[in-house]
Amino acid sequence: MLPSEESTATEQVQMEEMEEKRDIALWYWFLFESNLSTQRAKTLLADWQKRDLSLEDVLARLPQEANSLGLTPQEARQLRPPASFSSKAPDAVG
Repeated sequence: MLPSEESTATEQVQMEEMEEKRDIALWYWFLFESNLSTQRAKTLLADWQKRDLSLEDVLARLPQEANSLGLTPQEARQLRPPASFSSKAPDAVG
């Protein structure tokens, strides 16, 4: 492997690790720090998973598609993740 290829592969692995950490932090926020009860959040995540929807996909569709996603309008308005999750920047996980 050439040095430039090795560097690119290392950067790719680092980006994937950062994305995974960001996803874990987003799930943690949704389950334990959002305005939903933990049980309600778990139920919603299970329903969305059956529909092959990620949490990020769902949040991007709010508040317009709240009803079709199983959320009340009030729940949809309350789901505002911290600003650090609005970007895929490396420091988004903090």
